Amino acid sequence: MKKRVKQHLGRKLEFIIGLSLSIFLVFSIFIVNVVISYKSQREYTLEKVDIVGNTILDNFSKTLANIDNVNKTVFLDEEYQDLVSNLYDESLYLTSLHKINNMFERYLTSSYHSIIKDIGYIPRDLNGELDLDRFVHQGYNLNLFGIQESLDINFAKIKEISNKDPYKKGQLFVIEPVEQGNKSNILIFARNIYDIRKENYNKKLGIGFVCVNRLELENILNYSVAIDGLKVYVDNHDGLILKSNSIDQINFDDNKYIKETSSLSFYGWTLYEVYDTNYILKSMMTNIVTEAIVFVVLIIIFIAVYFLLHIRNLKSLYYMFDKFSSNANKKLAIIEYTDDDEINMVIRAYNTMILFNDKLNNEILLEKDKALQSQIQKNEFEIKSLYSQINKHFLINVLSVVHSLINLKEIEKANYCLENLSDFLRYSLNLESEADLKSELNSIVSYFNVQSIRYSKIDYSLTYDDDLDTIIVPKLIIQPLIENAYIHGLKNKKGHIDVTCKRIDDTIYIMVSNYSNEIEKEKIGKVNEELQNIEDNLYENKEGYHGIALINIQRRLKLMYGENANLSIYVTNKDEVVSLIKIKMEN
Repeated sequence: MKKRVKQHLGRKLEFIIGLSLSIFLVFSIFIVNVVISYKSQREYTLEKVDIVGNTILDNFSKTLANIDNVNKTVFLDEEYQDLVSNLYDESLYLTSLHKINNMFERYLTSSYHSIIKDIGYIPRDLNGELDLDRFVHQGYNLNLFGIQESLDINFAKIKEISNKDPYKKGQLFVIEPVEQGNKSNILIFARNIYDIRKENYNKKLGIGFVCVNRLELENILNYSVAIDGLKVYVDNHDGLILKSNSIDQINFDDNKYIKETSSLSFYGWTLYEVYDTNYILKSMMTNIVTEAIVFVVLIIIFIAVYFLLHIRNLKSLYYMFDKFSSNANKKLAIIEYTDDDEINMVIRAYNTMILFNDKLNNEILLEKDKALQSQIQKNEFEIKSLYSQINKHFLINVLSVVHSLINLKEIEKANYCLENLSDFLRYSLNLESEADLKSELNSIVSYFNVQSIRYSKIDYSLTYDDDLDTIIVPKLIIQPLIENAYIHGLKNKKGHIDVTCKRIDDTIYIMVSNYSNEIEKEKIGKVNEELQNIEDNLYENKEGYHGIALINIQRRLKLMYGENANLSIYVTNKDEVVSLIKIKMEN
């Protein structure tokens, strides 16, 4: 009798211990699964926050740039400045006023009319003082400039800021006007206007401004509603300027907030992106509850089956325990079925949960992959945009030189510069990504000829083997190397640039050398190290455009030739900086 009781107690204790361990194991799996899912969801959500934040920053910056462009286009126009100069000629006053109003009206009905609501101009009298009596205004917000009290306050603000540095030199500034004593839904973008005509060049004419719908600017920030918990606002040193509708108050000191700041290139503004990480758990709550229900059902089924089959089918239970234990420290996997149908019921429920969990994780990984591909495409677009910007600066600099040559009556040099610039742009703006080496070298000659006007103390030489003419290479891989020589090595100095293209056996060597007395060997070594490890430096470079240009050349060479091509930078014993492209040609 005692023996039976002892055996019964032993089996009961074994059952309780086994059941408790099994429940703990299933609960641990649930916790691990929730933690893994949370980490994946967090990474995915923060990538989406990044994408939406960058979209808001891009659109907001472009809108500010458009406002600045309208301001310049209206007021920095010779025809317009002729008209405002006639405002103090009584015989031409009414005609000039009518034409100015018509000009303002045209811009108000242009493609920016949804955001630009008013355009105005405060002229200076013959003594150079601002003359409010001849104030010209066209737009929809009459209360800002039609009621004397608002007019005096807003005019006083504009006048006060226009006399401060750096705004008195013509930089655009922003004020928040009042309308009948209250803040308006309008922002005024104003600047001092200087004469661009030759006879009165750089003379102060007056103050021009455009009025922008604040709500339209805030609508750009409201893109943040695409992600629950994301809040965006803009401020400057004086306080809040604009905010998204999701913001009730600006107080984000809690550790649960992730805060990113971006400096805008206009007016000293800063754009803030704030994300509440609590929304990650909120977005996962449905999945967590569903998985919890699945786990609870699984535990209930498991307890029932365990209780019924413990004594009869201990072997099958041990098999199931072993499988559950083996999954605890690795990726969850499907458990194979046994010969016991009742045990198989538990395994089937567990496998269903695993499949459901895998499906959820696959969906998260798919969305994460899509976001990553979008980010890669965005990075490629930014690099192309950066090239476009640099080309624009180069073009502006050359055109400035041509303008100076024309002013100096050196027409022949100006024509020579323009002809070579035209040849270079015709080649570089062609949409083809590859070209034969002869065309590449012809464009380099045009580029050298243009630069020789700007840097007259720097000469060059170009030597190459004639049998390389038809070799196909990525377009524009030599010009950035020459530009680096001008800007980093020889700018404002006397020197020489040598370009050599030759073939030795089955390898083509393209070398750009410059002789400079000032060589930053450590910096060149760092750039060369990044070139040889481009996979670890995806579009990242702290040295600016020229480093990006070198990395881009290296990537294009690798894409076209694989490991048969390479770009490297080194310094010789004679302090000669050499940029070397090696291409091994296969038969």
